[in-house]
Amino acid sequence: MARGILLALHIACGAAGLLLIPVIALREKGTRAHVLTGRAFVYALRGVALTAVGLVLLEPRRLWPFLLVAVFSVGLGETGRLAIRGRIGGGTTRHVGMMGGACIAFVTAVTAVNVPSPFAWIGVVVIGSVLVRVAVRRAAVRRVAVPSSAGPRPADEP
Repeated sequence: MARGILLALHIACGAAGLLLIPVIALREKGTRAHVLTGRAFVYALRGVALTAVGLVLLEPRRLWPFLLVAVFSVGLGETGRLAIRGRIGGGTTRHVGMMGGACIAFVTAVTAVNVPSPFAWIGVVVIGSVLVRVAVRRAAVRRVAVPSSAGPRPADEP
């Protein structure tokens, strides 16, 4: 029963994260809408990682590699969150790169679980990496600043 609940929560958080990716990508960077959907994405990422840890604890021999994926993915998202808030170096370009990496992790995980060929998820990584690289370069050229309309970002929120 615990496995079923954790798996359902894992899938729900993953689905939420996947649905948020295009919304975030299409929002103008720095706007309140982008910030709020970005926060929701970070919460979905955290939910996926926490439920992955729970699932690994229930079936460690079979699922232990997913613990590495969960830690890596949430690390990307948290680094991106801290970068845009000025807590670590890199600012906007690091934020875009790290959050893009977290998005690639989401899509890769879904692909790896649902498509038997490793070429499918390798393709996701390659295509996603190119898209993220383009986005990072654009961010570097634009030097996107967070406008004041986005409001303050309290220290205890993503």
